[in-house]
Amino acid sequence: MLPSRQNTDGSTTEGQRKQLQYAIFMMERAFDLMAPGVENLALMIDFSDRGKNPSIGTAIISQVGSELSYYPFGYRLLKQLVAERLGLALVCNLPWAVTAFFKIITPFIDPVTRAKLKFNPDVIADGLFEPSQVTTKWGGEVEIPWDHGTYWPALMKLSAERREVQLTKWRALGGTIGLSEWDIREEEPGTVDEKKTALEEKVDTVSEGVQTAEAVAVAA
Repeated sequence: MLPSRQNTDGSTTEGQRKQLQYAIFMMERAFDLMAPGVENLALMIDFSDRGKNPSIGTAIISQVGSELSYYPFGYRLLKQLVAERLGLALVCNLPWAVTAFFKIITPFIDPVTRAKLKFNPDVIADGLFEPSQVTTKWGGEVEIPWDHGTYWPALMKLSAERREVQLTKWRALGGTIGLSEWDIREEEPGTVDEKKTALEEKVDTVSEGVQTAEAVAVAA
């Protein structure tokens, strides 16, 4: 996350609501793209380039305070979501206001969540990531030029395809609670349409088996 690039007004109720919705939306897209066996995300927040938004520290404190006051449901939702899915929360280049704010609230944060917070870490030296996994601002080797027109459609398309395949696979495996995330997310060869067709055939097979079993039960 790059707070310096946010373009909604965090001082208004509508702006706060949109920021909250967007944060949840992007976390859900991260969940869609997780590989088999991956259940947690690393939230990385970079406060650099704050010169583009000189009041960003004050704005964030104001925004967080407002959300706690006016959006208790949204706060609880984020808290519960983060508690279940958060692997690490890495924050770098903090302005003084945000540093002070975190020092004040840290003692009140849930101990499990607090242990996952790391401020100004060296993610490479600390062994958290390989250089090929993070951008140059985090000490890595990846340089990604931002082009919204290229990035956004590709993200939406890939996310939708993953969800469709995983939902079809869940149905093929019986469509019940308790199925293995690994089985549902495991990649299979072929295009999206080929995967979907193969999985739909499995769904039909499962349905036929259930109908046969029901027919046998009735006859008995």
